[in-house]
Amino acid sequence: MTMKTEIGKWITLVSLFALLAACASTDSVTSTQNTETLSNIQDGGSNIDHIALAEHHEKLADDFQTKVKEQEEALKHKPRSSYFGKHGRNVKSHVAYKIREYNKAIQENLEKASYHRKLAAEQFNRESAAQASR
Repeated sequence: MTMKTEIGKWITLVSLFALLAACASTDSVTSTQNTETLSNIQDGGSNIDHIALAEHHEKLADDFQTKVKEQEEALKHKPRSSYFGKHGRNVKSHVAYKIREYNKAIQENLEKASYHRKLAAEQFNRESAAQASR
């Protein structure tokens, strides 16, 4: 009986190590991609390319807008909720919730894009002033 218990512990231990190894490799790939993205956004060494960030947020807003249109079309083509009873109402309310959340994400990304456009203009003005003073 102790032999079976010991084998079970070893199998559990090996399974945990396999799971940890799988998770660790996924995290390193994600962090590498994030590092590459940040290095692509940075202009030179310390100046952040605010125009690229603004365009990125505008693209995200456009993607969310596409999702909103898809959800609205899906909502229009859903049969009346009475066909499905309570479940039908839940489906429609879930789609409406998703549309509201996408609209919030659109607004947030447009605000971020506007902020980065403003910072890009300020950065350009500072650089222009510095070159003019030389």
